[in-house]
Amino acid sequence: MIALAQTVVVLADSSKFDRRGLGKICNLDQIDYIITDKAVNPSTVSKIEKTGVKVIVAD
Repeated sequence: MIALAQTVVVLADSSKFDRRGLGKICNLDQIDYIITDKAVNPSTVSKIEKTGVKVIVAD
């Protein structure tokens, strides 16, 4: 699905960042946007944005 999509958007709350999980869905270079909540660490957002992914922090 990711390979065929025109735009890939990931919706993840802030608790999903800066930790490892058991499963891998895709690489950051396959994602266009990440939408998350305002509790996300600003330094994490900065690191992600440096890869070219646009991060949207919702109120």
